Amino acid sequence: KSQQQRQRMINAMTQIRPDRSRAIAETEVDRYAFSQQTKAELINYFSAIPMTSRHAISRPNDGGKPITLLSQLPRTHTDLLRFMPLRPPRFQPGDQVPGYDYRLEILLGQGGFAEVWKAYHVIQRSQPAVALKFCLDQALLASLKTEIKVYDQLKDHPDPQHLVRLIGTAYSASSPFLVYEYVDGGDLAAWLADFAGKTPSVRDVVRILKMTARALAYAHRRGIVHRDLKPANLLVTRDGNVKVADFGIGAITASADAKRERGKSVTGATFLQGAYSPMYSDPRQRAGEAPEPRFDVYALGVIAYQLLIGDVTREIGPAWRAELEENNIPP
Repeated sequence: KSQQQRQRMINAMTQIRPDRSRAIAETEVDRYAFSQQTKAELINYFSAIPMTSRHAISRPNDGGKPITLLSQLPRTHTDLLRFMPLRPPRFQPGDQVPGYDYRLEILLGQGGFAEVWKAYHVIQRSQPAVALKFCLDQALLASLKTEIKVYDQLKDHPDPQHLVRLIGTAYSASSPFLVYEYVDGGDLAAWLADFAGKTPSVRDVVRILKMTARALAYAHRRGIVHRDLKPANLLVTRDGNVKVADFGIGAITASADAKRERGKSVTGATFLQGAYSPMYSDPRQRAGEAPEPRFDVYALGVIAYQLLIGDVTREIGPAWRAELEENNIPP
């Protein structure tokens, strides 16, 4: 297919309604002699692809109507993964959360044991959309409780526009979940896509980094280290504000130094060994050293390099300084 054909195909796919998507998946999967359980899982998986693809092409400046840019076409295996579900989703569009007045609309993301959905309140329809983050493994509820404690520590941030806000909790639900504000502009990779393959200006990059650093500095002063900072966890609003997301599941810890300051650390915070993204992890973090703010500083440096290069898939290497000089980045 030509690039333009692929572009049109993705655009068309992202507009398929959930019921139509499920009907297509059922028809195709039924052609094969799988067990009923396998068929059900495959149908759930394939029917979710239009949702995840729509989320993959969303951008802060798309006006709420995502259209695939040529720069967003998947060219590598890693690119393609952004369009695909991690696994068959636990829930389906249109499901109402049992015992709660929220109806699920679109799958926003999946993690190690989490599933995030955009949802609406079924009774108070004037309420804005929210993001519901479900914990899918009862054995890891302790980390969810830690996430609640951490966000309670962060609630008094003087620049709240730079942190995703925790609105409510449902820790005792049959599928425990947290209610976060919904950020509709996409993540940092989506922000970069708005430049349509061109490198953003140094001024634009510095603005992004400053907003992120303000949020991180406040968290560090409160004894909290993110430990999984990456473009997917930096959300950008329609008006260009950066919001740091996901201080939680699998990525929460209290700073070892802050623990000594009574009343400032997060009691019960957990350090999940190996719960990080290797591309953005400080060598000390990979070696299993005690978590500290420099882990986040290192990750922010990698993100800065990627933004200045204009490619969030690029791994930083020994020649990073020369690469920036070649791109005329000021010292």
